[in-house]
Amino acid sequence: MSWLRGLVSLLLALGLFAACDSAGDSKGKPESGATTVRPESVDKLADSPFGKVLTWSATGPNVVWAVTTATKSCKFCAALWKKQGDAGWRRVHTFAEVKRGQDDGYGYTPVDHESLAMSADGKHGLFQWETSGLMRTTDGGRTWAHLPAPKGDHDAKAFGFGVHKNWFVMVDGRGRVWRTAVGQVAWEEITPDGVGRGIDELRSSQAGLALTVVTPRGESVLLSTDAGGSWQTVSSDRMSEQCMVEHASVEVLVSSCERYGKASWSEASTDGGKTWKRGPDFKYGTISGVFPVGQSGSVVVERNLSTLVLVREDGTSKELPMRTAPSGGEFRAVGRNAVFYSDDVNLFRSRDGAETWEQISPDRVTG
Repeated sequence: MSWLRGLVSLLLALGLFAACDSAGDSKGKPESGATTVRPESVDKLADSPFGKVLTWSATGPNVVWAVTTATKSCKFCAALWKKQGDAGWRRVHTFAEVKRGQDDGYGYTPVDHESLAMSADGKHGLFQWETSGLMRTTDGGRTWAHLPAPKGDHDAKAFGFGVHKNWFVMVDGRGRVWRTAVGQVAWEEITPDGVGRGIDELRSSQAGLALTVVTPRGESVLLSTDAGGSWQTVSSDRMSEQCMVEHASVEVLVSSCERYGKASWSEASTDGGKTWKRGPDFKYGTISGVFPVGQSGSVVVERNLSTLVLVREDGTSKELPMRTAPSGGEFRAVGRNAVFYSDDVNLFRSRDGAETWEQISPDRVTG
């Protein structure tokens, strides 16, 4: 269910970020005491192969960024890559790992997770990797600088973040929602009233923001189309003991449902939970996840923690060639028909609503 996947959602914290060899030397403090990491020379960028996918960000059907493991000159480094259209991957930057357990340079306890979010203009982005803390770029990933957390909160481990129009949005570990304008460093709190620590998931798109909230009183979904300026609560009879909303966005809500252990099925709503379309019954096994694959109401159902099934809007279905990752894969829809999927090693893309798929990460994975 979604709350399990939430346990491995993005963690953000304050920290110092270093790069490999001479590229790791810091130079200057352009704003708020931030340390800038210099771009690397071409010869070092060419030294490392495309490795295991750690995190990624799709800014359009034909533009995707990925951070991978595996370098030759720096064993514990990671690399930032960009793929545009049908061209190959272009290496943009190399990051170096801070030793686990050490002080991050700002006096805060390091975290151990990674996350990437790039804006649609391809210039601005946020990145969190291992013990590095939260970093920002304003030049398409060539250089990165430390980004202070909201109100200087040293313990604000982030639950997840995303991009909505000209805003980066973050949910911290205390259940607070924040936004910062693309290209800026100041955070503004936009937490809905009465949410507390119950936020289970944040999903963002150009259309708006969606929060799935789980409290002792039950589950609810809150939507915003003005970057968190106001929130609307979605009321639905699908939020019951029989059904659970797995993922929510302004465009699509998807639920997994079970009837007394005898059958399971998926449901999708494209009108904010007013009406729902039910998928076919699965009489054997369990549904371990449901993912929206566009704005049409089609979904991908994860069954028995292994098999992926496309359930179309008309109720027909077919099994997909990919398999789920041990820790759970991740689908992200971009626009109406483009869908990306990561299985914790490779990256796949569909440009026709999940009907056909191509592996866009190289076949040979190292690291």
